[in-house]
Amino acid sequence: MRLQTWLKASRRIACCSPVNALMGSSPAPAVFDAWRAALERTLRAEADHPVLLSHGAKYRSLLPSLTLIVHLIDSVEAGTGGSVSRAAAVRAVAWGEYLQGHARRFYASVTDMARVAAALLATKIARGRLAGPLTAREVYRNEWAGLTEPRVVQGALDCLEELGWIRAEAVRARDGGRPTVRFRINPRLLAGRHDRSRRVPEASRRA
Repeated sequence: MRLQTWLKASRRIACCSPVNALMGSSPAPAVFDAWRAALERTLRAEADHPVLLSHGAKYRSLLPSLTLIVHLIDSVEAGTGGSVSRAAAVRAVAWGEYLQGHARRFYASVTDMARVAAALLATKIARGRLAGPLTAREVYRNEWAGLTEPRVVQGALDCLEELGWIRAEAVRARDGGRPTVRFRINPRLLAGRHDRSRRVPEASRRA
């Protein structure tokens, strides 16, 4: 019986596009229109990484399709048909928001340049490639891969400061000009680095 209901429901919507199937007397279009307007504002603002913008653009067709899938499942479960329900649209939007959040986490290694740069900078500090106090300029002048842009380096320093790796302090210029921001490395990190170096055999150090 459920199979027959599913077949009848699928035939009714097979000739319709996902968007057209939402129109008519159904209350679903209002939910879809509000969601679509918010999506278009996000895409036009271009505030996100291009990878996320490209991914988000695919939701223009994904969300209506999800709405129809949810509606079809509900119709089979209840043994009824009719217009797409508002509840189906709301659940599809919630599902879409979940998928977008998952996509942001998935693409974080590409889109969050500050965190990627912070990991690179943390490695340099842990290996003793940088001695404190240090400045952003001293970091990007080394021209290490991923740490060449001042804006990215500053974001990496901010991340490491939040994590307690470094502490910023403003040093006044002697000529009364703009103060220089220097970052002191957490003494615990320096102590740990020193302990590791003492464990290295003397012969290995000379090699």
